[in-house]
Amino acid sequence: MMPVDWGVGRYESTADTLVAASEVAVAAADIRPGVRVLDIGCGTGNATLLAAKSGADVIGVDPSPRLLDVARDRARAAGLSIDLRQGSAAQIPVDDASVDIALSVFAVIFAPDPVAAVADIARVLTPSGRFVMTAWLPDGAFGEVTRMSGGIVRAALGLPDPPAPFAWFEQQAVRELFAPYGFTSTTTVHQLAFMASSPDEAYDMGVENPIAVTQREALARAGHGDDVVERIRTEGIEILRRHNDDPVACRVTSNYAVHVADRHSRRESWWARGDLNPHVR
Repeated sequence: MMPVDWGVGRYESTADTLVAASEVAVAAADIRPGVRVLDIGCGTGNATLLAAKSGADVIGVDPSPRLLDVARDRARAAGLSIDLRQGSAAQIPVDDASVDIALSVFAVIFAPDPVAAVADIARVLTPSGRFVMTAWLPDGAFGEVTRMSGGIVRAALGLPDPPAPFAWFEQQAVRELFAPYGFTSTTTVHQLAFMASSPDEAYDMGVENPIAVTQREALARAGHGDDVVERIRTEGIEILRRHNDDPVACRVTSNYAVHVADRHSRRESWWARGDLNPHVR
């Protein structure tokens, strides 16, 4: 996949459709007042704000300065104090063993180097830390649209197919990735519904997603006209039409995995015993 600048376009529109998944992830994290929480790839701050509302001390990290500004404005409007920093999953700008809980809602799945990302996540978590992440299952309509558009763009640009991405959606793959750092993980599968008045509108709601914008910009730089973009749109709408389960409008459901990885020592920690958080004085 070509590198994506997540600050281009209007990721805000996409983020709005993912709030329910952020709520599921934050609930799985079991956040208590005073714990130290890190939101990796925080974007516009969906999970960051939810964690702060739970009484946690929260740091949000994202590679996009623009999205950090959006999250900062949202936090200010909500009267919440959140520490927002620029960084990536493999280069998290926080100290070793300084985080009780790390979250990532459809963010770490885009890390170029999954091994490096997990190593840094393990570095920043305490010996009794927890990591909660979400990952799309590949059978959903929007995953199919993304694969279709990527294939058309690569063919137009004369680019080879990329290596198969890491299977973040597979329980065993994630379990094996975290095991060397003393984690055990559990996985549950959830559904997220996207609704619009029609498949056409559903597709057009995503045209300012940073991935779509990056693809269009690459095509334009290579001198391709609107015909390639229109072909992607036509095929994308047809995919959404096939997956639509609303006879009069559009309702497309995508499945996603929620992985919860706990360090082994967590079982004997203050958290498991139900003691007061030692970070709260």
